[in-house]
Amino acid sequence: MTGKCRRRVGLGLLLVLLVTATLRSAGASPALPAVRAKFTPTFLHQVLQAKPADTFRFLVSARGKDELASIPTALSGPERRAAVVARLQAAAATSQERLVPLLLRLKKSGSVQEFQSFWIYNGLAVQGNRAALMALAAHDDVLSIRPDRWQKWITPDETTLTGVEQEAGVNWGVARIRADRVWSALGIDGTGVVVATIDTGVDWRHPTLQPAYRGWHGGTPIHAGNWYDATDQGAVYPVDSMGHGTHVMGLLTGQDGIGVAPGARWIAVRAFDNYGYALDSWIHAGFQWLLAPAGDPALSPDIVNNSWSNPTGGNDEFQPDVKALVTAGILPVFSTGNHGPEPGSIGSPASYPAVLAAGASDPDDQVAEFSGRGPSPFVDIKPEIV
Repeated sequence: MTGKCRRRVGLGLLLVLLVTATLRSAGASPALPAVRAKFTPTFLHQVLQAKPADTFRFLVSARGKDELASIPTALSGPERRAAVVARLQAAAATSQERLVPLLLRLKKSGSVQEFQSFWIYNGLAVQGNRAALMALAAHDDVLSIRPDRWQKWITPDETTLTGVEQEAGVNWGVARIRADRVWSALGIDGTGVVVATIDTGVDWRHPTLQPAYRGWHGGTPIHAGNWYDATDQGAVYPVDSMGHGTHVMGLLTGQDGIGVAPGARWIAVRAFDNYGYALDSWIHAGFQWLLAPAGDPALSPDIVNNSWSNPTGGNDEFQPDVKALVTAGILPVFSTGNHGPEPGSIGSPASYPAVLAAGASDPDDQVAEFSGRGPSPFVDIKPEIV
C-alpha cells in the first residue's frame, strides 16, 4: 500500500470515528456517505488533519425550498422588496429553527466561538472546532459546509479623485461614453436613483462626494440606513483607508464632471479591509444589508456597483445573494476583473447570468488587454458592456 493510500485510509477511519461518536451522542445512526457529501474534499481533508482544538471559519447552508419563485409578478418597487425580504427571513427562520439551538449548545460547551445567521442565502457563518463541524454535518437540516474563505478581491489603485484626467471640464471616461451629452440632451443625470457600492468604503467628507451622500442634508449626517461596515472594524460612518471605494464612488456620483451620474444619491457598504481582503461572510453580510438597510427594505438602492472580482469564474458562492437582489428589482453591476486577455478569463460574480458585467476599454476604444473575457462557466455571452 502506498503512502497516499495509507493516508486516505487513515483519514477515512478518522472520519468514521468522529462522525460515529457525534451521531451516537445525538442518539442517531451513522450515515457516513451523507455526512461526507456535505463537505468539499479539500475542506474535509483539512478538518480531519487538524488538531481537536484547532478552529475554523466556515459557512453552513441550511435545507429549504426556494421562496422567491412565488413572489407575485404584479408587485413592484418598495412592496416587492419588502416581500422578498419577508419571504427570505421566514424561510431562514424555519430552516434554521433546530440549528440555532444546536449552535448555542456548542457555544456553551466551547466548541463554537461565534456564529451569525443569514437569511439572504439561508445559512450561518460559524467559527468553531472539529467537534462543531462534525455535529453540524451530522444534522439533517444542514445541506452543505464550506470554508469561510479569506481572500483578496481588490488591488489598490493609485488613481485618486483629485488626479482624474479631465477633458472639456469632465472626466475622460464621462466624455468617452458621452454621459455629458445625456445630461444636456436628455436631462438624465441620475436624479431620483440611489446607487450603492460594496467596496473598501467611502470617504463621505470628500468634497466631490458629500453632496450626493443620502445621509447628508446639511447639519447632522444620518449614517444609519446609508452606511454599513461589514468588516471587523465596525466604523459607524463612511470611511475608506485604501481609497479604492472612494475612487469608484467618485466615478459613479462625483460632482464637477467626475461622475457619470452626478444627480444620483449614494449609500455604501464596506466589506473589504484596507488591503482588499474579505471573508465571504463579510460580503454576504453586505448584500443582506443592502436588501434592508437598517432593517428597512424601503431604503434599499436601485443599483449596486461592485468593482471587485474573483479570478475563478465558476465560483458560485454569491449566486443566492445576486438572485435575491434581482428578484427585488435591484440591478447588480460587476467588473469582469483584471485577469485577461484569455477566453474564459472573466471573474466571478461578473460571470453570473443575472449580473450586468462590465469590461474595460483603452484609449483606442479597444478592449483592454487586462480586461476579463467571456464566455463564463454559466452563460456564453459575457460581458454585456465594455
